[in-house]
Amino acid sequence: MIRHALAVVIALLPAIASAKVAEVAVGTRYTSFHYKEILTAPAKSTETVTYPSLLAEGRVFIAPKTFFQFSYEDAQKVNSNYDGASLTTGAPVTGTNPISFNTMELSGYFAVTDFLSLYAAYGMRKWNRFLSGGTGYREIYTWNYLSLGAQYWMALSPALDFGVDLCLRQPSGGKIKVITSETFSGGEDSTMNLGAKTGYRLALPFIWHVDRVSVTGAPFYEISKIGQSNVVTNATLAPTPGTGIQEPSSETVQYGVELTLAVGF
Repeated sequence: MIRHALAVVIALLPAIASAKVAEVAVGTRYTSFHYKEILTAPAKSTETVTYPSLLAEGRVFIAPKTFFQFSYEDAQKVNSNYDGASLTTGAPVTGTNPISFNTMELSGYFAVTDFLSLYAAYGMRKWNRFLSGGTGYREIYTWNYLSLGAQYWMALSPALDFGVDLCLRQPSGGKIKVITSETFSGGEDSTMNLGAKTGYRLALPFIWHVDRVSVTGAPFYEISKIGQSNVVTNATLAPTPGTGIQEPSSETVQYGVELTLAVGF
């Protein structure tokens, strides 16, 4: 029996030695971003931009298709097209707004079968937005989110896998900080709590792999929503006594493609 066990271990040694323990990946995500606040005309506020971002990922494998992943995405000072209206007069306001995005996410992927994986992810998202119309002021959105999803994979060849990825995303802890002190003398800053609405993401990932090197990519489509905030005072943007400011409900549609090069260890 001992000899048989040793023979099994020796037979498995090449597979164990070749199995990936960890992997690092770098690449880009190219996103078309469309943001729209839900307002009654003539009030409006929309933001659109297509931009590349830096994408970095690290994975630790428990099994070939079961792993934990940390990802980081960053895009700094991309210029968006803003189409809105004055808060006080309702007059049209258009311009170019410099905006930045940062996202950090920790996820776990668990293989149910050779073809089906389930995953859960917890992330943090930051959107730094400068509204450049008139004197201008800054808005910083932050929120956390929980993703629950599934992936179904098909092997198109020994080196190429193709999949379908669908997840639901539930935001939490959303806040918006309105900063006027940077641009107005004596400007007041205010913070509001954002409402939470469930969004979803659909992607079509693929993996091309040779030995310990792989190229991964995915076209994707995502819808996320923000619920209306509470009302807070802000003497700069709402100077009339008894009034305040409020972040309205909004919807963001994003679609694009991501591509990374990964090396396993």
